[in-house]
Amino acid sequence: MLYQFSAAVFAFYLLSFQLKYLPGDIYSNSIATTFAEIMGITLAGIMYRYVGLKLSFIVPYLIAVFGALLII
Repeated sequence: MLYQFSAAVFAFYLLSFQLKYLPGDIYSNSIATTFAEIMGITLAGIMYRYVGLKLSFIVPYLIAVFGALLII
């Protein structure tokens, strides 16, 4: 769990730090990342309730890895 938390925090702060270097308006990028964060938090809570702890940690981590690869 420590590795998952470290990876998630690293990805979150790295995206916030690199936000000014992404193409497009910084305000539009901020709104998009905030909207994605709100959706992610809400869906993680729903997933935890219905699927269980183990799968609710693995699936969002894999989605975050896929998203990070798309950004790269």
